Amino acid sequence: MSENAIDTDSHAIGDADEEHLHRIHSSNMQALDRLVADANRRLNRAGIDERFEYEIRARHDVVTDGLVDTSFDIALRRPRIGYAGWALAATLVVEEAGTILRTVPGEDLSHWNRPDAHYCDHCNRTQYRTRSYVLRQTDTGELRQVGSSCLSLFLGVTLRGL
Repeated sequence: MSENAIDTDSHAIGDADEEHLHRIHSSNMQALDRLVADANRRLNRAGIDERFEYEIRARHDVVTDGLVDTSFDIALRRPRIGYAGWALAATLVVEEAGTILRTVPGEDLSHWNRPDAHYCDHCNRTQYRTRSYVLRQTDTGELRQVGSSCLSLFLGVTLRGL
């Protein structure tokens, strides 16, 4: 927080880490509301119950000549993307230097052996893909790697735009 910041809690942010806070200028709050509403409509159309939500904390920064500029610290809560008992656990990108695994916050895949190719557990093929996804069965914990072109077939729903 800058020396000139006056912190007012208009809404509690709770235990959000600094890395999960986003600063939004007051002039952009309507755009944020539209983006969140649009994303939640897409989730609803896809049959996903969870929604994007956020909590805010106002910041008033004193700028030149005593003028006050208002911005907000935003703690965004993201839904877990999943369908029919399968939840997204990670995105897998295979590059020349090796495999990059981007996990969903809270997922631990340290016990999982990362492949060096885009094998798909749905079509049982290894082929060049931009990315593949690791899905976790929410009841059993079973992991499956599914290629980007097979994801909609595997889940039975199109996740485009989510």
